[in-house]
Amino acid sequence: MSFELPLYLWGALAAAIPVAIHLFNRRRAERKRFAAIEFILRSRKNLIRRMKLRQLLVLLARIALLVILAIALAKPFTHTDRLTSFGGMTSSATVYVFDNSWSMAATDGTTSNLERARERLQELLRRTRGDEMVALVFASRPASAPIGRLTYDVSRLRESLASVVLSTKETDMLGALRLADSILSKAPAHLQREIVVLSDHSRHVWSGVEAPWGLGAAPIVRFESIAPTSSRENLAIRTVAVEPAPDVSPQHFNVVVTIANYTKRAFFKPIEIEIEGRTVKGYLDQPLAPGKAAQKRFLIKVESKGDRVGYARIPADALAFDNEYPFLVRQNRSISVLLVNGAPRTVPYLDESYFVSLALQPRADARTKVRLQTIRPDELATQSLTDVDAMFLLNVAALPRSVVRRVVGFVEKGGGLLITSGSNVTPDYNSVFRELLPYTVRGVKIVVDPRSPEAKLRALLFGKVDSRHPLFRAFSPGRRLLAGHTSQFLLLERRLGDAKVLLSFDNGSPALVERRVKAGRVFFFTTTIDRDWSDFAIQSGFLPFVHQIARVLGGGTRVPPPTSVRVHSEYPIEIDKNVESVVVHAPNGRVKQFSSSHWGRSRRLVYRDTALPGVYLVEQSLSGSRRRLVSRFVVTLGHSDSDLRPAELSEVKKRLRLGSSSRGTTLARTPPGQPKQRLNLWPFAILAVVLILFAETALAAKR
Repeated sequence: MSFELPLYLWGALAAAIPVAIHLFNRRRAERKRFAAIEFILRSRKNLIRRMKLRQLLVLLARIALLVILAIALAKPFTHTDRLTSFGGMTSSATVYVFDNSWSMAATDGTTSNLERARERLQELLRRTRGDEMVALVFASRPASAPIGRLTYDVSRLRESLASVVLSTKETDMLGALRLADSILSKAPAHLQREIVVLSDHSRHVWSGVEAPWGLGAAPIVRFESIAPTSSRENLAIRTVAVEPAPDVSPQHFNVVVTIANYTKRAFFKPIEIEIEGRTVKGYLDQPLAPGKAAQKRFLIKVESKGDRVGYARIPADALAFDNEYPFLVRQNRSISVLLVNGAPRTVPYLDESYFVSLALQPRADARTKVRLQTIRPDELATQSLTDVDAMFLLNVAALPRSVVRRVVGFVEKGGGLLITSGSNVTPDYNSVFRELLPYTVRGVKIVVDPRSPEAKLRALLFGKVDSRHPLFRAFSPGRRLLAGHTSQFLLLERRLGDAKVLLSFDNGSPALVERRVKAGRVFFFTTTIDRDWSDFAIQSGFLPFVHQIARVLGGGTRVPPPTSVRVHSEYPIEIDKNVESVVVHAPNGRVKQFSSSHWGRSRRLVYRDTALPGVYLVEQSLSGSRRRLVSRFVVTLGHSDSDLRPAELSEVKKRLRLGSSSRGTTLARTPPGQPKQRLNLWPFAILAVVLILFAETALAAKR
């Protein structure tokens, strides 16, 4: 037996007060014999003996009353294996912290740790008395409380427990303890506060967890460990990284698999890579020691275009979740460029599109592959623009209004347009292309005759550059890659819309201007793209300049969305032009559909329903066509919960500031048997005081 307030035991000395009073009030009268009285006294000797006994009992009752009252004020308590209900006994307010994170899926071959924890909590709830209050907290990140208030209704916890499922989130034990402490802070004062944690108590559960208690005393904390040793042997695939291998070929990729060993034995078993129906096996260079991590590199070849899904696998163990890791191989994005040749020639180098076509020829090491198609202006009326990302109007004369409307619609839906100058570009453009032109055209400015000896000296050079624009970010600052001599250019007059100058000549005249038209953009180059008005086409900066224009207009400069995200993270879906709806297929077959109202002008859809790990399929439906653009992304689990090695509870005790020296706190790793519980004895003492007080009153009042 122990006492919360032992100083009150000094009050037991007050038991001497009734004795002193009794002795003080005891009177001895002078004895004188009187014959008449002598007879009466002899006849009442038995009555006198009974009176003395009653007085002695009253004295003892008063002594016991003061002693027991002092003991009651000292609040005695003890610990017992079982608490039985009795009037006035203090009951408990208990918050059960239930770990439903994905590490609880570990099994010994028959039953998962989650099911063991469920069965154990059901057993504890069956033992709960009617005068005890309970609540329930889930420890998966972020910690949540399905039963967030203390209640006497145990059936509510049973219902929540029956419906609990394994979460794909990691453990948030610190948040769970904070939430449990917050719930207990609202418990009635007469209830004993207690937290019961049901978990596998692996290292990751208690990593970084410190004392979360508020200003008050810490509650009693009890650990229920339900993980058998056989469910702790785990190997895990931490990450899979995919890197292009251009030194081999554009179709080759390096797949780097990171393996972690959380068992007690060295790991030296095969690692598998499966992609496109082919399986490749490999081994680590040496056995992987317990507690260590290592990488295995595979070189694979992907024949098909588009997104290809692969899987990395290791042999089965206690935790199946981290034995397979999906990954995505995404080849370089390609864009479609349509060249409209306004001045075709039979001599190749005199053709308007000759130098542009050479610059945009596919290259194996290019960041963005270009699919090129060249047509004449009269073919534009019937040309399908569905698959076109960027259109180059190369010295094209004024087009019919019906064709211009097609071009305007193409740009407004997100297409990119480049207009280059030449002899066919006249002030008639101001009326024909009024919805697209960044500036109105005044006319041709001849700087110098390119055939004169002084042509290069008097020709214009490129001057000021808007280096913040995506078009010029690829060019190193300070390096003059945009070299070239311009002998003629178009003078621009009035600014239209939100047009701005991206590149100027050294005399201040605009060389390249831009205008945004709804979802698309237009570039206007005020000199020729061939050698008629400028020699820029034969300079070293021409090729990267044209490539960058194609990438900007075709969307190739956009940062590609990631191939994978963690569970419960947002995934950005880039919406292509002419897309009217998007459908996302989750790994469990669930389908979500989105319309243009979900992405607006930004053309970016943020997908948030990533609770399941696996491969997600995205289908973008084009307006006016049955064709669909298909892409994929992967959702993966965090790897911290893979470490199932048991935590050192003694260290946890120190960090949580728990122990026998801390008043009101205990730390016990209880066996499956009934746990020790605290039993307050002072209510019994108070009851005894009341009973003795009644007895003393009855004895003292009796005549």
